[in-house]
Amino acid sequence: MLLDIQEVLYLLTVVLASVTPVLGILLLNALFGNKIKELFSDTKFFIFFFLIFGYSLYAMGEVTWFLTFKIFDRTPTTGMQDAYWVTGMIIMFISLLALNRTLHREHGQEHKFSLRLMGGMALIVLAGLYLLVLGTEGFFGYFYVLGGAVLVVSSYPLVLFFKSLPPVEKNLVYLFYSNVCFLLAGILWVYITPREIHGFLEILYLILYGGAYVLSVFAFSTLLIKFYLHSSGKSLQ
Repeated sequence: MLLDIQEVLYLLTVVLASVTPVLGILLLNALFGNKIKELFSDTKFFIFFFLIFGYSLYAMGEVTWFLTFKIFDRTPTTGMQDAYWVTGMIIMFISLLALNRTLHREHGQEHKFSLRLMGGMALIVLAGLYLLVLGTEGFFGYFYVLGGAVLVVSSYPLVLFFKSLPPVEKNLVYLFYSNVCFLLAGILWVYITPREIHGFLEILYLILYGGAYVLSVFAFSTLLIKFYLHSSGKSLQ
């Protein structure tokens, strides 16, 4: 029974991960069309393009892991999926860094920025201490948790400046909560995987991981719907 639940949860996660890059491609095409020449001259285009592209690459890593597992009937170790995951996280971070710069330049609130910076540093330090105490082996065990903590911190302005965001961009806040789910799932993953722990913790890990993709798909799909409502002259509210 427990194995059946885990199988269903993971299959749902893979389906959602497969939908994410498809929605990402549709969204990029809908939002920007043939504006690729403006990639480095239009800040908003740069942020949206790389944020969507980064999440899509990350989702491709999940699909690659699943296909490797099914085709070769073995649990993948380091491979192409890690190239997608790492590249996706780096691209997401670059776009979120640009978003941070834009939001703080437009809205200021330096005292909130200082508090967020201190809170962010504390989160990253705690994640690092967790890994040191746990004794995680391998580069990727450290990278995914610390990288996840960095993405949570760098996407927090979406919450901090939520009321100031234009109606279309408000949906990006779901990506912050998606990053939180990815981080919590990563923390569980480095704990349960080397110890081969199953049961409740593995189900919780799958729920958090699947939840992260649910939020990503929801953010992308609502952005797409709002864009088409806007282009048809209907309200964005």
